[in-house]
Amino acid sequence: MRKSVIAGAVAALTFATAAPAFASNPPGTASSGSADFAKADQTFKVEPLAVCDVNPDQAGTVTGSSPAVSKNGFKVGETSSACTTEVVNQAELLTKTTSVAKGKAFELSALVAKNGPRLKIGEWSIRSSRVPRSASSCWG
Repeated sequence: MRKSVIAGAVAALTFATAAPAFASNPPGTASSGSADFAKADQTFKVEPLAVCDVNPDQAGTVTGSSPAVSKNGFKVGETSSACTTEVVNQAELLTKTTSVAKGKAFELSALVAKNGPRLKIGEWSIRSSRVPRSASSCWG
């Protein structure tokens, strides 16, 4: 039971802002995660890492990157993101957007007892795409 609670907490901490598919990120935005937790009466906050936003007005890729971060009980290696806009139909001004966030060397020990289990993830990647069906689908 304890391990599943820890895993659920980690998923919430790590991927709450990991891709546009989640409610905490607006459409067309990607980040490699963030964290906000308390340990021993101290609050720790890691702002969103490797943030990128698609450029809806121009085809191409916008990237973001962040160096490794280490806070008391939270570690993550280098992270990156890429937000791509591709013209699908020039006549109808339709675009396809894809957002990808990647990272490595994640470790969370903030939510466990001193000698308890640590959650470690070697590498992760999350992807979200949006492809409109027609010009009318963009407006409802």
